[in-house]
Amino acid sequence: MRDDGIWLGENRVCGISVTGFGTAMGLGRLPRGRVFGGDLVRGARARLLRGGVVIAEDLRVGALIREKVVGKRLEAREAISAGRRCMVAIGHGDVREGDHVEVYTPANTAGLDPDLVLGYQVQPDRREELGRAEVDELSSDPLAGTVARVALATGRLRLGDRVRVLRGGQPVAETLRLLFMTDEDRRPIGEASVGDRVLVGLGHPGLLPGDMVVAFDVPPPTWTEARTHRLKVQEAHSADDLAMGEVFPSRKSPAGGRILAAGHRARLLRDGTVIADGLTIAHLRRTGTLTATAFEWTQQTRPWTEVWLDFPDLRKGDQIEPYQVLPAG
Repeated sequence: MRDDGIWLGENRVCGISVTGFGTAMGLGRLPRGRVFGGDLVRGARARLLRGGVVIAEDLRVGALIREKVVGKRLEAREAISAGRRCMVAIGHGDVREGDHVEVYTPANTAGLDPDLVLGYQVQPDRREELGRAEVDELSSDPLAGTVARVALATGRLRLGDRVRVLRGGQPVAETLRLLFMTDEDRRPIGEASVGDRVLVGLGHPGLLPGDMVVAFDVPPPTWTEARTHRLKVQEAHSADDLAMGEVFPSRKSPAGGRILAAGHRARLLRDGTVIADGLTIAHLRRTGTLTATAFEWTQQTRPWTEVWLDFPDLRKGDQIEPYQVLPAG
């Protein structure tokens, strides 16, 4: 999470709740789960949440693997429809059962090629280059897609590194991840150094011989966020600078914190797109009670709860995403 929060205009595409793990040749151990909320497309941006806390940002869906029921055969897919199970490579080595992968399209007000939109934690003047490798040749792997044979010119490469691709010195792809790396005998390795020739997969099909793969790091974030369950607005009423929404917990919301309290921050989603952020939950009231400062909240919470928010244009069908800002780490 950037210190200035989630960018307005981000569209939430879908999610995956991690229920286990599988192994795919060349890609190693991958998280497995069911897609919900929309279709999952290879190349999409993602973040990782654990218990509602954002623990990793600027990930990429670099490979989608579907396990056929008959014969347990694996096949690569460009997209997985909602409700289907799959394995996914996102470029993060510490995914755990119960984690949630949130897939989104970032805001793009400048109308850039989507591959050139920077990540949330990528600020060009604070990027630290870790290594450069030139693409010698390309091949295709039935599960991993495009595989590049590269020669390291400077520094080092490590599995999960943030990666960008330069062509003639100009960026052609930003915010990728190093999904897998092997030696020339296809044995998985975790790190490569200057002079090594290795095979790498970035989950990006547009590579060309001569491209430069640049691994980099960014300063760790100062803040992260902890979310409670997302709230779906059933009815909305406005008065002056506040709006009151009668809300239920969204069935499609990933598991999060259990306490919903006045004073928590919130963002507002309309048709899956973030239209407001940095809002404040002013008051809460549950049926049959007086105004309260906090409630314990789960997806089974009944009946509806009234939430007052400093956003007069609240509408039926909107979703309120409460969160708290916490120190990272």
